[in-house]
Amino acid sequence: LEITLAELPEQYAVEQLRLLEIDPDWAFPAPRTLTDFDYLWVLETTNAMGVEYIPDTLGREPNLSYIVDQALGNYTVYCFITDRIDGRKYTITTSLRVTNITATGMMVLSNVEGYAQVSFINSFGEVSTDVYTTRNGQPAGRNPLSITSSGPNRNTWIDLASHEHTIFILCDDETGGVVCEPLLFTHIFDLGEMFVIRPEKIRPLQIFTPSFGMYDLINNNGHFHYRQLDTQYPLFQLPATASFEYDLFPYLAYNSISLIHGYCNRNQRFVKFSTGSPPVVSFYDSGDFTELPFNPGVSTGKEMIFAINLDEDNVGGNHPYRCILQDTEGKKDLYGAMLTASSFTPVFVSDLSIHPQLDQADKFTFTANGTILLAAESRRIHAFGAEANQLFGTTELDLPAGETIDHIAIDQRSTYLYVGVSDGSRTAGSGSVYIYSINNATGDLTLIESYRNISGQIVDFEWKQMSF
Repeated sequence: LEITLAELPEQYAVEQLRLLEIDPDWAFPAPRTLTDFDYLWVLETTNAMGVEYIPDTLGREPNLSYIVDQALGNYTVYCFITDRIDGRKYTITTSLRVTNITATGMMVLSNVEGYAQVSFINSFGEVSTDVYTTRNGQPAGRNPLSITSSGPNRNTWIDLASHEHTIFILCDDETGGVVCEPLLFTHIFDLGEMFVIRPEKIRPLQIFTPSFGMYDLINNNGHFHYRQLDTQYPLFQLPATASFEYDLFPYLAYNSISLIHGYCNRNQRFVKFSTGSPPVVSFYDSGDFTELPFNPGVSTGKEMIFAINLDEDNVGGNHPYRCILQDTEGKKDLYGAMLTASSFTPVFVSDLSIHPQLDQADKFTFTANGTILLAAESRRIHAFGAEANQLFGTTELDLPAGETIDHIAIDQRSTYLYVGVSDGSRTAGSGSVYIYSINNATGDLTLIESYRNISGQIVDFEWKQMSF
């Protein structure tokens, strides 16, 4: 007698304490029916050390209905089927990913009455508002600047056992914001406690946490600090040596664990950070870049206002790097380069100021492949072909009266565009998030989802994905 087993999806994803339902499409040949078989659903977990069997019976019915109370992680679900008539045994399997309401999704940092508020849109489309304050009883700080994650989910190549996963919420106040754990947003430190020698003034401008690499870097009050990520809760310190004054060191782009590219607004020069022992910050040699679209070895005479490193997870490969520089008269130029494990190669320079729409824009992001610049102002988003040096078009957002765009960012994993809007009042519930898909050939936007009134005035987005 030939038995046709049911086929299950490859994976189920369920939050803790939510219902896991598996309803196989059993197909037994007549005269056999479901009642001619015994069913046993069990769970197994697999980790880097091998397979560990968990003596946990989930159910004994043909269909599984089970409240998931396992720890976060990846599991294998088996259904062992035994024929009561002839004793033959069969097995079907699927995988289960147990997650948490704030384990994977988009963090939304906003300003509510001057204080930092973190909302969370998880991978199931559920929204949790003000998660940090709810957990800790007080906000992360005043005048929020940015939110970013550091740790195993940002480190897809080197898995350091002692490398603690943390969330940084940066604020422009006397504490500089906080460092918290990633799952429940529980407070660990104030930012000022994260320095070997506490600076006289705590004023974080940017923090840089690569998806791979051994270092995090922070620009505190115009001074560049780094921390090595091979100890528990490592602290920030100043580079041991530097060949120039590195005040106002604003944007960095990682391309390996040994070389980091950046820009110094004080010197108006591209710079590099070699993560040796000791780390060294230095300029490029102008003689290495002759007959290229631009020379990173000389002063540009401009201030950097935006930069992004794309395809960071492509370890050892090429990384498109895009940045916007602006002169004293407000003229903007888009610079493109390709980063490798040992080089910075200029690719193009585009004059954005010839397009009035782009010249007025003050919020920027890039598609994952580095070909389309998205520039926002007021209620409009403009799509610009970077290498083609062509304005593709403009999308006018359909927003309620009085609302304008606060912030835009692309989730580089899914290529969705996240757009934060508000009425500027900074009141609770005044901010909303719209999610668009992007045509990577034309820059056209299609609205996928919207989450109304979940925040204040939106300051920053950051995707968070816990590694189990």
